Amino acid sequence: MLTCFYRVITQSIKRLHDLDLRGWWLLVFVPIASLVLGAGMQFVAGTAGANRFGANSRG
Repeated sequence: MLTCFYRVITQSIKRLHDLDLRGWWLLVFVPIASLVLGAGMQFVAGTAGANRFGANSRG
């Protein structure tokens, strides 16, 4: 798991270097991407009925 995390970080930094940006920009992009994905999940419908986490809370 740690190896995968390391590889993702290094590849992201290399990609930023390809875009002529410093690797420190990763500290800016990760929180922004997290916020965008989190906000987007608010508009996606959940599974219909019960799932592996329990019954449908909306009835």
